[in-house]
Amino acid sequence: MVALLLAVTLTACIEDEVPTYESTTRVRVGEMAPDFTVEMLSGQSLTLSELRGDVVLLLFFSSWCPDCLAEMTQLDERLAPFAERGFRLVAISRGEPRADIEQFRAEHGFGYDLGLDESRAIYERYATRYVPRNFVIGRDGHVTALTVEYDAEEFEELMGHIDRITQE
Repeated sequence: MVALLLAVTLTACIEDEVPTYESTTRVRVGEMAPDFTVEMLSGQSLTLSELRGDVVLLLFFSSWCPDCLAEMTQLDERLAPFAERGFRLVAISRGEPRADIEQFRAEHGFGYDLGLDESRAIYERYATRYVPRNFVIGRDGHVTALTVEYDAEEFEELMGHIDRITQE
């Protein structure tokens, strides 16, 4: 009986632990980014492998997430100069219906298209938890940097990284 009680107590403690960023990340720096095709709000389909040759910032977000909004607002302002250097932003909603994402875009006036991953199938190839999530994908299709959740200092480092690799 004591052994059973101890086992139940230990199991409960393990389940209460918050998963780490590392343990919820499925794609690491240096690995090839898993290919996917996503439907965009514009109605077009976008396939990641067709963007080879460009630097891609793959951003997973949720419309209800304040950190996502903070980051996405900055991206709208900061990424225009990179477009001339073979850069693409691919922002994909995680598990939300089209109507919610259309409303989110209309409310905030983002100047870039948003992708729809209502089933989370694309997101789950890259991670299991936490947004915003950024994966910088180099011209050869390999992940060169990643961030999880929003931190102003880390965001500046990410922008510096994108600036450097889009000049290569």
